[in-house]
Amino acid sequence: FDILGNKSVIACKNRALASMFEEVPLEGLPFIEAAISLEPNNNECINLKAMLLRAAGRFDEAIELYAEKDGK
Repeated sequence: FDILGNKSVIACKNRALASMFEEVPLEGLPFIEAAISLEPNNNECINLKAMLLRAAGRFDEAIELYAEKDGK
């Protein structure tokens, strides 16, 4: 992420995933939000955001995320 920054979906996804492994999933949300802003229809990004939310115990938000996607 330090090299490519928030202009790369892959770098953003990798940094968000790293926060999961570091056991601070909420710190990954800004990175996955950046990836989603670059590619709003990228299912991998949506799934990773849901995984981060679930890991943080924010189950309702993860469910809402999928409900919003299905509604669009």
